[in-house]
Amino acid sequence: MGLGLVVLWLVAPSAAPTTVLELPPVGTVRPALLADGTPVFVAHDRPGEVRVVEALAPETLSGSGTGELVAWCEEGRRFVAGHHGRTFAPNGDRYVGSTPGRLPVDDPPVPQNLVVREWEVVDGSVGAGDPLRVGAPLDPGDPPTELRRPQLDAAQSSLGPPASCQLPLPPLLTPVPGSDTPIGGRPPVDHGSLAGPLDPDVDGWQIVRTDLLVTADGGAALCDLEPAGSPRTCPTPAAVPVALGLDADDTGDGWAVLSGPLALRLRNGTVVGVAAMFSTVWRGSSLRGGVAYTADLEAVSVSRSVAELRTVTDDPPCVGPGRAQPGEVLPPPGVQYVDEDTEVDLLGLTDASQVETTLSEDRSVAPVRVDVVADSGPCRALRIVESP
Repeated sequence: MGLGLVVLWLVAPSAAPTTVLELPPVGTVRPALLADGTPVFVAHDRPGEVRVVEALAPETLSGSGTGELVAWCEEGRRFVAGHHGRTFAPNGDRYVGSTPGRLPVDDPPVPQNLVVREWEVVDGSVGAGDPLRVGAPLDPGDPPTELRRPQLDAAQSSLGPPASCQLPLPPLLTPVPGSDTPIGGRPPVDHGSLAGPLDPDVDGWQIVRTDLLVTADGGAALCDLEPAGSPRTCPTPAAVPVALGLDADDTGDGWAVLSGPLALRLRNGTVVGVAAMFSTVWRGSSLRGGVAYTADLEAVSVSRSVAELRTVTDDPPCVGPGRAQPGEVLPPPGVQYVDEDTEVDLLGLTDASQVETTLSEDRSVAPVRVDVVADSGPCRALRIVESP
């Protein structure tokens, strides 16, 4: 059996059936699914050196039914959870540092690694195409006391992965320099290519292409058509029920839509867990909560920002410096960033871009008292409404 370092993943199966996979060529990493649906990566680094690493990111599935599958970033030689800004070494060790994503940047990182599986070659000499039997998760041993620092090469100047292995946040209505930098290079490899039809009679993880709508109260549904309208609704809900255990505290009283390839975990015909992939389009709430405050919205300069808020509190939550990681774009004091999915209701307008234009062109508009809910993750406004 091959050996490797691992810490226990919180839903690792206890008696998972073994799976026989095809060993990829030397120098490649390929996504695969085990017999019970568990998504893994099979890495064939050098002749005789093989790793089978589960793709389930540990900290993103704790506490609620939403999470993420890591992708393999060849240019950075690491696994990346792009939506949540976490990265892992080729052997599954959690790396220190984070990139802009949907987890609060000041969240204490959970020192959990990716799960590594036992393996053995069934028949052959550890060559490309040989059958590889995958077994149970390895003994996790003691939890790590500190996170691993990545080894940087000449092309990398920071702890973060290359730009091609990072996901850009949704564009601001008025871009801030650096916030809409095009992402180039070779994209990471995720499990999207393994998507198939959803089978409600099969428990465990399944890879499907669909749209998932999470409403402000935490309710969720799979949609046969892309959710539309404000608030978002499913034109044609799928028959498979969804119970993710979310509520308004998770959504920040906003909506979220996850579209494209998704990993869905089923139990008794119900979707009880969902994990985004690198190629999943995630809009709206980060599902990590929101912070509410009241402020005076004043006219703004389109060339500077989208919403200048003269705040009532001395230190409004999720606004101002002190939370940014290197390279991350966060609002300066008195400014609340707004993107295309922000819900607004003020000055008789419900479209954020119209509000921006109105306030920018009519400098005579008196400050408007507004109630704001900002996403606890990327610190964008989920909702700005005129106070009663």
